[in-house]
Amino acid sequence: MRSVFFLFLSIIQMAALGQVKTYEGYPMGVQMVSFSPDGKTLLMGSGLRSKTAHLFDVEKGERTMELEGHPGAVTFGGWLPGTGKFYTSAVGDTTIRIWSKEGQFSSFHFGSCKYEGQLIAHEKGEKYVVGCDKKAYVFNATFEKQMEIDLDEVYAAGAISPNGQELVIATALNELMFINLEDGSLEKTILDDLGAKQLEYLSDRELMVTDYYIFKSDEPYVRLFNRQTGVATHFTDEDKILLSKYIPKKELILTVHSGGWAKIYKKSGELVKNFGKVGAFPLSLDVSRDGSLGAVGLLNQLVLIDLSEF
Repeated sequence: MRSVFFLFLSIIQMAALGQVKTYEGYPMGVQMVSFSPDGKTLLMGSGLRSKTAHLFDVEKGERTMELEGHPGAVTFGGWLPGTGKFYTSAVGDTTIRIWSKEGQFSSFHFGSCKYEGQLIAHEKGEKYVVGCDKKAYVFNATFEKQMEIDLDEVYAAGAISPNGQELVIATALNELMFINLEDGSLEKTILDDLGAKQLEYLSDRELMVTDYYIFKSDEPYVRLFNRQTGVATHFTDEDKILLSKYIPKKELILTVHSGGWAKIYKKSGELVKNFGKVGAFPLSLDVSRDGSLGAVGLLNQLVLIDLSEF
């Protein structure tokens, strides 16, 4: 009878989680997750020991390709729009690897940096930016260098506006640097006692920032900035927000929290869904372009969350 009770309880919990699927076997953490443009493949970065990345078939729920030979943990990765190619960047490597779908790579030497670089791709592949150390390098669609930008502090995160006209860089302290990619002009915004760890343009004029406190113990925020009107709004949660990702076409935001909670919010900060605890120590987060699926990389597992009902 007791086993039947626990089975029943388990079924209730899975129903409450909203079709959350968990995949084990990722020691030392899933440092990076990135959906392919069609949402069928997930690029994943490993932890410190395995020093690998791999491709994961979303429908089959299994790995399809191992990407080996990185000098350290694969912390950055993503897809190059319209090419079928993707990139990885690892700790201890000052080049970026650009991979073909057959698993062959070429090394892209972008500049002079001591640490790994993050490649930021414009959604249509018209521009690329590599951020690392105290530099940002701007390239055109054929990876010809167009501009070098000196940063006040070490690079933390970056994003390119959908129209390709603006680049925003967050430094490791509390500064956002807005760079006009047409003329190189610069505008700075200071987040009071805050540092941004994620940046995402929701439109040409709306920017979403996931931040953290540098000198305070208060809860971190998800902030929304209207670049045209200057209006800024924010929301937070009693479970500290570690990562957030906009759910396209639905005006919703998927968040993961300290303790491993996953939730959905409206942009106003109204809670829509609490999936409960999906795992321990969230490290990475992504949402498919059609908004139907979320991926959470955790300390020792991958979690996929069905978002199609929202």
